Amino acid sequence: MEFVSQTLFSLVLLCLSTTVYTYGTGAPVTACSSMKPGHGVEASTTAAPYNLQVSGSTYNPGQNITVTINGTSEYKGFLLQASEPSTSKIVGTWLSPPNNTKLLECTGSNAVTHANNQLKTGLVYTWMAPKSDAPKKVVFQATVVKIKTDFWMNIRSSEFQLNGATSGLKYSACVLFSLLTVSLICSI
Repeated sequence: MEFVSQTLFSLVLLCLSTTVYTYGTGAPVTACSSMKPGHGVEASTTAAPYNLQVSGSTYNPGQNITVTINGTSEYKGFLLQASEPSTSKIVGTWLSPPNNTKLLECTGSNAVTHANNQLKTGLVYTWMAPKSDAPKKVVFQATVVKIKTDFWMNIRSSEFQLNGATSGLKYSACVLFSLLTVSLICSI
């Protein structure tokens, strides 16, 4: 009878426990869109101790851009991707990830994630811009995990503009100025 009681108690505890998924070997493909790890806890709301250092501020189709996750401490896990700010569509291709990291195939493009939970710091990740259909703007974004229960989401770089791309507002202002100038000259 005691065996049955202990078994039932164990089953009840098992049923009441919540499932927590950890990904010591990298983010799953399901994290591509949300960038949220399945750690069973919410992201930290304090200021992130990490930032993204990116080479350059503009880019050309097919150009390689380097990205480094910098911070005040090492990190165990991460998910890093490039996207078009207006649509959040993941763009470009990450190349030859450093040791302890790997590529993650997301829809139509890829991202970089950790391959194990060893501490990482100062690693340089290389992104290649799309050779065709390059978006006018790109932003790099990351989720960085210090430890399983302490992570930050939505760490973003500044927006990068495609060389030669002009904003509609600037173009409209130029056209408006030209029309006003021509109108003024014609009225004289």
